[in-house]
Amino acid sequence: ADLDAIILPTTFRTAPSYRDPEAVRAFMGASTTAIFSLSGHPAHALPTGFDEAGLPTGLLVSAAGGNDERLLSAVLTLERLLDGA
Repeated sequence: ADLDAIILPTTFRTAPSYRDPEAVRAFMGASTTAIFSLSGHPAHALPTGFDEAGLPTGLLVSAAGGNDERLLSAVLTLERLLDGA
């Protein structure tokens, strides 16, 4: 209740090669997004750039249920900060 939002990585690691089906299956289970789909908390995935191998990275931002405006405000702030980096 004291937090505007929480921020965590969208996944715990960057995507593996599509040529490795086992690694792709393991990667799909390493997402932080599913819990928010189940809990009903508003959440937004935000691209943050690329890792050293050129693979995309991202953040997941979530707020308490019913706080969509707070979530969108936090996302807008993060987008502005990331664009200025």
